[in-house]
Amino acid sequence: MQLQLLLPAIFLGLTAAHSAPNIEPVDGKVASRPVAKPIIGNVTTPDGSLLGFHLYNNTKKTGTPVILIGGLFQVQDEWKDVVPYLAKDRPVLTYDHRGIGESSVPNYSLVTMSTMVQDIQLLTQHLGWRRFNLVGISMGAIISQIFAANYTKDLVLEHLVLISSAYKTGNEGPLMTNVTQWINEMSKPPGAEEWQTFQEKLFLACLTPEYIRDHPKRIKVFLEQVRQTGRKRSFDALMAQASAFARYDLTEDLKRINVPTLVLHGGKDGGQPPQNGRDIHALIPGSKYIEYPDGGHILYETIPESLKVIARFLDK
Repeated sequence: MQLQLLLPAIFLGLTAAHSAPNIEPVDGKVASRPVAKPIIGNVTTPDGSLLGFHLYNNTKKTGTPVILIGGLFQVQDEWKDVVPYLAKDRPVLTYDHRGIGESSVPNYSLVTMSTMVQDIQLLTQHLGWRRFNLVGISMGAIISQIFAANYTKDLVLEHLVLISSAYKTGNEGPLMTNVTQWINEMSKPPGAEEWQTFQEKLFLACLTPEYIRDHPKRIKVFLEQVRQTGRKRSFDALMAQASAFARYDLTEDLKRINVPTLVLHGGKDGGQPPQNGRDIHALIPGSKYIEYPDGGHILYETIPESLKVIARFLDK
């Protein structure tokens, strides 16, 4: 029973678990611009957790800063090729959720939905940001929804972008059956090779068969990224973060969001079906919705042009 409760949350983190197109085009993908190396820092929270962050283009003062909110399976290194699309005229902040990557927790009981939402405000206070934008991916989009519905009025959230999101448990896609089987077949905890194989299968399943068939060179790069970043993800941390989102329903929260909002979803998202995106759009007053028929759960991997759409939305 507990495993079944955790599985929906696993799909809340998969979209952001990879970088989007490389700086150099691969298989005809859109190439992004290089940016300067980030400022690397950290924030210690009141409960003793450590939030590691990377701050890009902090000297760019013409645009409102953007905070990228990743999914539970993501480490911030995987944003490195997304950042150039958004950092032309503004600072961009990436960070690792507590308990993974460059972030840590004294114990996993401190990894909750509430603390992960509060971490956004702690980061903005540390940086002295009163105005900012949020771009949330998968589980990060859920965290962003909660923040946008409840943030304090001393802050100004200018734009909200929700990608491959969900808003309540129970609406997961058919990939759940495969993931249940894969996890049940693994040792607990899994060995290094077994854990890496699981990650590769999982991330490939979040693309689309057509994309995998048509982009063999990119898939080779994609899998290498999985192997490199997989070393920063542990099974225990994944399960702790997933358990924080085992049960939720944000229907009423969405109705309170009063921020220009862009909702993006892939038509072939097997983890969080596109009906989730349509429902979120219907519940957030005045939001804009774009559905990409050929997009998978890792939307900006399968539809790199979506990053340009996000950049234009943030420029408004």
